Amino acid sequence: YYFAHTKSSYFVLGNILEDQLLDYAKRKSITPEQARRLLAANVRF
Repeated sequence: YYFAHTKSSYFVLGNILEDQLLDYAKRKSITPEQARRLLAANVRF
């Protein structure tokens, strides 16, 4: 969700590395393949 506010600022998530993807998958209790699909636009390895 996006919350619009005149004083809010947004940022873009850059590319992530394999160790970050594996950590994310572990913390979310999903497989690395599922995490890769969810974050496909940001995976660059």
